[in-house]
Amino acid sequence: MLNPLKTLRYYWLRLLRLKGDPIVTARGVAIGTFVALTPTVPLHTIIIVSLCTLLRGNIIAGVIASFLVSNPFTMLIHYYAAWKIGVWLTGNRVSWNEIYSLIKLAHGVDFFATLRHIYAIGTDIIVTMLVGGVVFALPFGVGAYFLSIYLYTARQRKKIKRYLETSNNRWFRGR
Repeated sequence: MLNPLKTLRYYWLRLLRLKGDPIVTARGVAIGTFVALTPTVPLHTIIIVSLCTLLRGNIIAGVIASFLVSNPFTMLIHYYAAWKIGVWLTGNRVSWNEIYSLIKLAHGVDFFATLRHIYAIGTDIIVTMLVGGVVFALPFGVGAYFLSIYLYTARQRKKIKRYLETSNNRWFRGR
């Protein structure tokens, strides 16, 4: 049986060990975090790949960050926050029971049936959840960007320092 904490730790380490330009990788992490916190679950990967391609972010970093942020343990919290913020900002009268039944339905049927149901429920719920989700996700996406730049540049500096130390030692030993 898989241990969920070990799985999350594995993906966290995979995210930290990604190679490449720190800014591009941080952009991917920010996009993945932002999309993961929006109530667009059946479309997360498609949106992340599209935005990372368009904005030149690291797609792998985006997908891994999305998995770390939005998983079965945290998804209900994201949807609840999006609903609360969305109702407050739009003034639509959408009940939590409607949202919760939609979440349960999304886990029980296939992708296209979920999309048909979302389309059929009307624009009030969609607008409420999207507005709330975007407002909720935006500060986390921006924070993830700056935190990732810090982590990836610090890691890159550490690698360069280690390389220079070992190359200097080799140079002195050779003389």
